[in-house]
Amino acid sequence: MADKIDHLLTDYFTGQLEANIKLRKLELSYHNDHDDNIGGGRMQNIGGIAWQIR
Repeated sequence: MADKIDHLLTDYFTGQLEANIKLRKLELSYHNDHDDNIGGGRMQNIGGIAWQIR
């Protein structure tokens, strides 16, 4: 636990933490991927017939 806090404080005082936050914000603002699985629901049987590959 102390190592994590030490690492966090080191990043804070060197400015690395702020740089990482800015980089992540830029990545999120330029993210253009469109997810085709909107909603993420499970596939359901349609009409009671199971899907089969022939």
